[in-house]
Amino acid sequence: EVEITGNIADENDDVLPSTITVTVPTTATFTVDSNGALKAPKITINNQGDEPISVIAHSFKDTTTNGGITVVGDDQMTDPNTVDRKTVTLKLGGNGETVALKSNAGTSKGIYKLDGSPAQETDAVIGTVRKDQPLNLTLSGTAGTSGAALKTAVNDRFTLILKLKKA
Repeated sequence: EVEITGNIADENDDVLPSTITVTVPTTATFTVDSNGALKAPKITINNQGDEPISVIAHSFKDTTTNGGITVVGDDQMTDPNTVDRKTVTLKLGGNGETVALKSNAGTSKGIYKLDGSPAQETDAVIGTVRKDQPLNLTLSGTAGTSGAALKTAVNDRFTLILKLKKA
């Protein structure tokens, strides 16, 4: 059984709005090597629908209470040589805005403008994904390099929530 949907475009070649069909990865990683270089693969979002979709950075949280990694703002990483190796900065960007991520406790959403002020939803549209044009989100950052390389590897878990809406 194959379900077929037919569309007839208007004079501007527009069709009636349809369902949002977007593929978003459910996991992502970043790694800091022994030299303090932060590396992360691209996060690719695909749109199989007809309408462009805005991707919004909604929230970022540290999900562990005694995690080994602290995510701070650029204002706390002015000189990585003076910052603990378990401390990193993270930025998330696409073809729109780039936002800073922080693992703050409390009611903060953990999404900030690059100047350090809390981002509102309109500030956090990190990209638009169009049909058959994948959106590649980039996770980048800096890691502290104070002291010797760690004797024992450390990991932590964070949750990034993205909102999708018709552009």
